Amino acid sequence: MYTDNFLHVDSFGRASVIPQKARVVAVDSAEVTVEVETMVACARCAAGKGCGAGLLVGPARKKQITVPHTNGLRLRRGDLVLLTMHPRRLLRAAVLAYGLPLFAAILALLLGNWLRNGLDDAAAVSLAAVGLAAGLLVGRRGLRQAGSGCAASWMPVISERLAAVDRAGAADVR
Repeated sequence: MYTDNFLHVDSFGRASVIPQKARVVAVDSAEVTVEVETMVACARCAAGKGCGAGLLVGPARKKQITVPHTNGLRLRRGDLVLLTMHPRRLLRAAVLAYGLPLFAAILALLLGNWLRNGLDDAAAVSLAAVGLAAGLLVGRRGLRQAGSGCAASWMPVISERLAAVDRAGAADVR
């Protein structure tokens, strides 16, 4: 297994982006609820070498999310696990969330400029806003569509258990 700040390769040779440690809060046969510490600053800010933008947002917070229980690990409340996401899924989500609205805003500006043979500032801002809104709506729909499979594909998965909790509550860290 190889891990750095952005890439994790598990023991099966599968690569994933941005591994995140989480603590298991609840387990059932289909889903696992985990608690993750949300990072509000980049790795450079966390190391005290960044621009300081993280100081404006506040401290890290804990957040609970529910992820599918698909890999057959025997998990219990209190176990420490590693959440990962495939790089292509992350890239596709970023393109739908950020790239599509930007592309739609630029396309609306170009189309409006072409149709009217020049735009004043108010018309340009209005067209860009309409294009941005249309891109956001289409991107949001793309992130949510295709039934349950699509929405689930944007969720991280539990790739491995890092530490198990025994019946007495002591962690068995490997």
